[in-house]
Amino acid sequence: IPIFEFDEIDSTNKCALDNLNQLEDDFSSASTWLKAVISANFQSIGKGRRGREWVSNPNTSVLASFVVEPKFFGTMLDTTLMISTINQILCDLGVPSKIKWPNDIVIENDGIEKTSKLSGVLTQIAGDYLVIGVGINVIHDIDIELENISYLHDYNMNILPRELLEKIVTQLSTLDLNMLLAENVLKDYKLMSSSLFKNVRVETMGENYEGIVIDFSPTGALILELPDSRTIELSEGDVIHLR
Repeated sequence: IPIFEFDEIDSTNKCALDNLNQLEDDFSSASTWLKAVISANFQSIGKGRRGREWVSNPNTSVLASFVVEPKFFGTMLDTTLMISTINQILCDLGVPSKIKWPNDIVIENDGIEKTSKLSGVLTQIAGDYLVIGVGINVIHDIDIELENISYLHDYNMNILPRELLEKIVTQLSTLDLNMLLAENVLKDYKLMSSSLFKNVRVETMGENYEGIVIDFSPTGALILELPDSRTIELSEGDVIHLR
């Protein structure tokens, strides 16, 4: 898999989107899903979901964008596959991480209502491809104090960002074909979910909803049971765990 590495860049996602035509000439033919990776030691304008800023100092985080040829276009499942694969790698390293819908890897602290974020994902459409940007907090940076943030080094993970990226690329480029089946993607995601069967508030762009997460749809949307027993399906929003 071709990996395009930068010491400093404005945004790995922006680089992938702006240079997709040139990158396409070097896309991997060895993988049916992952085609290329853009990584950086530092991003000057890193972004997360809903335009949020991603803040980290140089050489402290995995900052990478994965260009994939989507297998589940029009759904959330390509992103679900990415985040589930990364979370499994972290769990295999001994990190007690879970996935908070839709695409945050978190550590649960002091009960289900409080989580700290370890990793986030931003997916953008680029023609026939998806660019899935991933940020993972690795080295605890004392110069940056953010609330509700976790770092791999908090869990005695003596690993560098580049080493972790190599593990991720290796795993993604050798995915078993069975993992590219929707039912298997969802099965793994449910097992890793911190939100399933929890009482939550979902803050969408339009309004907020409270209820119990009872399932995820075949497209990866969240299925919420409201207090009046009605169910609704949500494809976007921020989840807050409640008592």
